[in-house]
Amino acid sequence: MERTFKLIKGTLISIVIFAVMSLAAGLLLAVTGLPERYGSVYLMIAFSIACAFMGLYVGNLFGRNGLLSGIVFSAVFLGIVLIVVSLCFRAFISTEALTFQYLIPLSFGGIFGIIGTNLKN
Repeated sequence: MERTFKLIKGTLISIVIFAVMSLAAGLLLAVTGLPERYGSVYLMIAFSIACAFMGLYVGNLFGRNGLLSGIVFSAVFLGIVLIVVSLCFRAFISTEALTFQYLIPLSFGGIFGIIGTNLKN
């Protein structure tokens, strides 16, 4: 039961990290002269950092299988965020929208899952 609460805590922290970084990217786009055509790149950076934290947290929590647990829980995190975003805009994300660019955050989750597994408590 304690592990479940820790997983929920890690997921919520990752969601907060993603939300803050997305808002910061939106603010930078609105205030500065950064080109808006790179908006998806900014969001992929935010996704990658949030998935890196998720992989690090889960890898440290489980203590083994860091690559697998980092990728799986990063995929769950990405799914949660994509479902929430699609519900906010009343349009479900189609399978054509799920491109290879989402493999970048998943790889960050896997790499940091390995690092989290090797960290000392």
